[in-house]
Amino acid sequence: MLCSSIASRFGGKSQLAIEYCYRTHERSPQTWVLWAHASNTTRLEQDFREIAEKLKIRGGKQPQADAFQLVHDWLRDKKNGCWLLVVDNADDAGVMSAQGSISQQSQTIIGASAGNRGGALQKRLFEYLPPSEHGSVLVTSRTRQAAMQLVEDQDIIPIEPMDAAAARTLLRRKLGDDADKEGMEGSIKELAAALDHMPLALAQAAACIRRRAPRCSVQQYLKEYQQSDGRATSLLNHAAGHLRRDKSASNAILITWQILFDHVRSIRPSAADLLSLMCFFDRQGIPEDLLYGYHSPAKDGDTEDVDTDDENTKNVDTENNNAFDDDLDTLRDYSFVTVTKDVNMFEMHSLVQLATRKWLESQDQLIKWREQFISNLCAKLPDKEYKNWERCQLLFPHAKVAMTQRPQSRKSLEEWARMLYNAGFSLALALQDQARKKESEEMYRELLAIKENVLGRDHPDTLISAHNLASTLASQGMLKEAEVIYRRTLATKEDMLGHEHPSTLASVTSLAHLLADRGCYGESLALFDKACVGCAKDIGEDHPDTRRCYKNRSVIASRDQSESIAIRERNLSSVRYLADQYATQRLFDASTALYDKAYAEFHKVLGEDHPITRECYEDRSRLASWLQARTSAEAGASSTPFDEELVASEETSSTVSPATEAEDGLRAPPVEKAANLQKRTATDRSSPKKDHNGSAPNGQVSRIPRWSGKPENQSLRRKIKLQSSVTSLQQKNMSFRDTQAR
Repeated sequence: MLCSSIASRFGGKSQLAIEYCYRTHERSPQTWVLWAHASNTTRLEQDFREIAEKLKIRGGKQPQADAFQLVHDWLRDKKNGCWLLVVDNADDAGVMSAQGSISQQSQTIIGASAGNRGGALQKRLFEYLPPSEHGSVLVTSRTRQAAMQLVEDQDIIPIEPMDAAAARTLLRRKLGDDADKEGMEGSIKELAAALDHMPLALAQAAACIRRRAPRCSVQQYLKEYQQSDGRATSLLNHAAGHLRRDKSASNAILITWQILFDHVRSIRPSAADLLSLMCFFDRQGIPEDLLYGYHSPAKDGDTEDVDTDDENTKNVDTENNNAFDDDLDTLRDYSFVTVTKDVNMFEMHSLVQLATRKWLESQDQLIKWREQFISNLCAKLPDKEYKNWERCQLLFPHAKVAMTQRPQSRKSLEEWARMLYNAGFSLALALQDQARKKESEEMYRELLAIKENVLGRDHPDTLISAHNLASTLASQGMLKEAEVIYRRTLATKEDMLGHEHPSTLASVTSLAHLLADRGCYGESLALFDKACVGCAKDIGEDHPDTRRCYKNRSVIASRDQSESIAIRERNLSSVRYLADQYATQRLFDASTALYDKAYAEFHKVLGEDHPITRECYEDRSRLASWLQARTSAEAGASSTPFDEELVASEETSSTVSPATEAEDGLRAPPVEKAANLQKRTATDRSSPKKDHNGSAPNGQVSRIPRWSGKPENQSLRRKIKLQSSVTSLQQKNMSFRDTQAR
């Protein structure tokens, strides 16, 4: 027996049966091949009468003849040879068992008495299908329940879903020459996947494309199909595709589905309600614990008080569980739902879900079940204080689907917005943990837009979303945009919640941190002071949050001081260098004043023992010593060691590189530039020429240049410059250090 599997609705079981008949005939031409449709007793009796006429069974043309019994007797007779009987679409277990309402229908059609058209059925229908050594019966059915009334479970052959490769092959074959066009393979693959690889849907789509060609291509059909549920429904209602399909069966896949829905509703309404709820979830990974609340709370307008007794509650839970299992079994029998390896998780075809939603829309029940879906998902989705990432990961696909299922009632709108926020918050945090900050930012922007649209810009949940977006922007260095959002959020909270509300103080702290990152330490520290006072007043001085606020304030204050010191240090280094330049240009008073200023500031900022402070002090001491020695020697000496150093410096300056020369020009005061240039020119004319080895000709000894080494190595230049004069000057004069000490 062929039975369509749970995951292969419209999997082509009748087409497989037809193919099997052809192969049987090719292998054994003398074998009789018989076919009967079992969708209802009327159709089945009609086909049995046609079989009796084709086989020329005696009495087969008699209107009162019992066609079932006549065919049954012929099949049992071995003299008639080998045969194959196909009973197609035996989906209704009632038809196969000929009981209940089906018996009444049979009495009307076949006859209510022996004198009326051969009499009523004397036995169940499947008993007219005799077991035989020289014949075989092949039955196709959509439901496992009907199949198990005819054969043992091990004799059922499930029709598995068509795989992707076979689906593409079928679609190419149905498209014909159009499938050979360049660039079609990718579109064929996408369309086959969009239609869940269902043979009937593929044939229907190919027929629609070919009928509308050349104005419609595979790409255009796929684009229209993906536009909306309404457009997909219109395309899938196109009745074309299978010429060999039974004439009484619709070629439009959605119409066929909806006929089945009506049938399920008639035999088990609660199963149809369960299907109505499940059609809004993502097609995969539907958890059992979200499938509740689909039973009608009361029937026939009756209401009953709920008994809270534990024993009665257990009994009610047991009854509900049993009812759920029965409903699920019904849906599984009709291949609407499949159970995954995890027995508490279910799957559906996307086309089944689409057809169910359109069916609900035609029944004016779409809004009701959509809101039930949102309510269930909102109740089970973890909030922002998440503790279970696996749970968030499991439910997020369903929350993502819910983004397109906007409800209408105010209550459901608020649940919908809260659910989307919780799901998006969890996902955004996960993206941040993976350093996917741009994706996290996009998620927060979507959530904020939804909250503003549904709840309003001033709603507390909207403000939380805005705060999260600003934090993400700040982490990406987008400080200006983040500051705008922080300030707007803070102003709204102050107006609505007050200046000392914990949420307001949290926004104050966030803005303070951002301003510190932007270098606005004054305003940042003022905000931290405000936050510290507010926390101390609200939760006490010793509360961990208050202490944390004070700690953050001290960290920002130390950052402010450190940066101030660094700036002042850079400025003082420039002052010290300028003092050295003035000394080179013999502007001794200006140089001394700058050295004094630099030393005093270095001593204040860096401390007395800092290397830079000590170095500045030594430079100032050397200059003071030289000036004293120059003053005492003016009467008896024409030049001092310092003068000699200056001459050497002027000699060397004529050979410095253009870069160094430009640097000296920039660093020297503007007033001294002309004098500097004149001195260098005079020195160039009077200086003895050097050979290519750097030695002076005619045995002259070259002086040690004052500025040797790289221009930027100021410390090394100073040491070479002063080395020859420090020793003699310190022996003749009292050091500047002793003078300062006194």
